[in-house]
Amino acid sequence: MDLKSSTTIAEKLGDKIYLEFMSEAFADMTEAIISRRAEIYKYVGDEIILTWSLSRGIADNNCLKFPLEIQRLFVASAGRYQSRYGHIPQFRTGIHVGDLVIGEVGVLKREIALIGDVMNTTARIAGHCRECGHDLLISKDLLEKLAGDPDLNVIPLGTVALRGKIAGAELFAVKSVFS
Repeated sequence: MDLKSSTTIAEKLGDKIYLEFMSEAFADMTEAIISRRAEIYKYVGDEIILTWSLSRGIADNNCLKFPLEIQRLFVASAGRYQSRYGHIPQFRTGIHVGDLVIGEVGVLKREIALIGDVMNTTARIAGHCRECGHDLLISKDLLEKLAGDPDLNVIPLGTVALRGKIAGAELFAVKSVFS
């Protein structure tokens, strides 16, 4: 999940207030992260990378409902954010499914890293949100594993060329029918 308009927001707020804005937004996600059984892999500036095991992610469509809950959360909190910061958090999200290798990297600063094509593809899917104007994109691979949900509007976008990928990916935009 990547914050929309982060550069503009950071310039307007200044570094200290922008950090408060991001910290508050990430803190407000806590309940949904827990209830949708996600794990925080890491924060990368204005981005939060979440993971699920396959069984947890597809159970009740957790991985798909999470970003929609976050959208509703920030709409409901719009007044508070607008009065404190003059901006309301909005995120672009890409979701994909696949295998990972988990291991430790680094010598001077060690950290656990998630490595694999799924990480790169997911990042490219999230990046494609900016190009296509949708805030939530998922891959066909993920869609095939999820249960149908009448509360979700799934919009086929076709096969999309993703930066750095040899083969295109079939993508779908997802919206709540209530938004």
